[in-house]
Amino acid sequence: MFLLISPAKTFATKAKVPCDLTMTSPRFLEEARTIMASVLRLSREELASMLQLSPKLRDEVYARLRTFFDPEVTEMPAALSYTGMVFRKLSPSTFTAEDWAYAAEHLRITSFVYGLLSPETAIRYDRMEGAVQLPDLFDGRLFDYWRDRLTPYLIEAVKRAGGTLLFLASDEMRGLFHWAEVERAVRVITPNFLVRQPTGRLKQIVVYTKMARGAMAGEVIRQRLEDEEALRMLTPEGFVFAPEESTDRDWTFVLG
Repeated sequence: MFLLISPAKTFATKAKVPCDLTMTSPRFLEEARTIMASVLRLSREELASMLQLSPKLRDEVYARLRTFFDPEVTEMPAALSYTGMVFRKLSPSTFTAEDWAYAAEHLRITSFVYGLLSPETAIRYDRMEGAVQLPDLFDGRLFDYWRDRLTPYLIEAVKRAGGTLLFLASDEMRGLFHWAEVERAVRVITPNFLVRQPTGRLKQIVVYTKMARGAMAGEVIRQRLEDEEALRMLTPEGFVFAPEESTDRDWTFVLG
């Protein structure tokens, strides 16, 4: 079982790194440096427009991105760097050494700067959007820049991990890959987390979906789950598998 999750827009300023954890270098480090060199040529206003930032966030994000090449900045493991809801529920700070080792082979985090990250990979602040265009770098969006680079890497990683991809990322992250090619090459399972309303209607609530994605990823890692039946038995954040609402590839988990 191979897991794919999205990054968060919120990023830690420091993290408690396990003393026995060996951080690794990003697989696509040169590409990340090239992207950030291009980003840092943007003005504060250009960056704010591209990332649709408020005036307050504009100054903070601009300042933090400009530390990317600063040798004094401490790098942190990717899974401990992001602080959004998915990562709170993933709870990598509670991983054992064995959990970290399993996650290194079975979990990747998407990034518009770094491409794909292992949880133990050392990174710096990388807030970015896939629709950003950097004309001096590439004739297209960052989605397009990464697609040829990441597709074969993802397929090979999934095959090494058993051939099944559990897609726990946001829908837009499919744009980083030639998704039809991925689906032809490996089995893809996409869990959907829906909340039953008083009317009986099922509705996606974004924060609950993020919580359930992180919790499910954490359970797969801690239990070393490889069996699909065991996966269906999980109840992340109270969501229960609903076979009547599911297909072979799109699994629905319902709360309420």
